[in-house]
Amino acid sequence: DPDRPRVHADPDRLRRVLTNLLENARTALDQAPGHRRLSVSTRCPGASDRCHEVELRIQDSGPGIPPAERVAVFEPYHTSREGGTGLGLAIAKKLVEESGGRIHVEGSPLGGACVVVTLPADGGLDGEDEEIEP
Repeated sequence: DPDRPRVHADPDRLRRVLTNLLENARTALDQAPGHRRLSVSTRCPGASDRCHEVELRIQDSGPGIPPAERVAVFEPYHTSREGGTGLGLAIAKKLVEESGGRIHVEGSPLGGACVVVTLPADGGLDGEDEEIEP
């Protein structure tokens, strides 16, 4: 969304979150048959005149996450991947929440999973954050 505002957040924390989410999407795509698709987008949710939050969506065409698992994937040590530690999404959730945001998983129109990160447009919790482009 070209009209969305910048967010104030710690770039290193967001880099860790995005690296984890994109790595998870890439791993899911490795398991996807046929045409593989990945989509990253931002937008201002809601219909208000002023955007108070910025939503980042990472979607893939992988096997997806069953609805019953979509909350549990953020719990420490929860993994369905062989060799996985189950810490990546738990850490991502903690970092997003420390930035004053939220994270959840839903189904994707691409057929796989969609991870939605919502961050406040007015900044994080402390005054030391930098403005960054989502």
